[in-house]
Amino acid sequence: MFSYCNTYENVSFFQGNCEWSEWSVWSNCSAGCEGGQAVRSRLIRVPAKNGGKDCEGQSQSVKTCNFYPCHEGTCTAPKVMSDCANRCPQTCGQLMMECLEEDCVTGCACPDDEMEYNEQCIPVKDCMCTDENGIEYITSQTVEDECEIW
Repeated sequence: MFSYCNTYENVSFFQGNCEWSEWSVWSNCSAGCEGGQAVRSRLIRVPAKNGGKDCEGQSQSVKTCNFYPCHEGTCTAPKVMSDCANRCPQTCGQLMMECLEEDCVTGCACPDDEMEYNEQCIPVKDCMCTDENGIEYITSQTVEDECEIW
């Protein structure tokens, strides 16, 4: 009996590059004054397959908002008046996200050498690292990722 077998030498025919969905609308600002953040997100609509290209960029984008002082002319400590209160990144969490920078706006922000974390201003070196599952690690901590064999 004779059997026919298809063989494909060019597997690129079956490759598919990753595609992102459209960006969501911006979330409401997390603060009414003295600086907050708004976030938008997108999902992988089509994952890469058979050696296709992975999606480039981040799944979340963040921008700062509502920088004006809560009390006219003065900022609540530890924040200070800044000529560019919407600089990006502004919070430790923004270090791992795609930041949208806009024209400078005067308002309240942490001092230039600090980032906001849990409503406090801390040195950038003290920011925690956050993985894709939201687990935080101290900056000097080494994390091993187990290898899965299929």
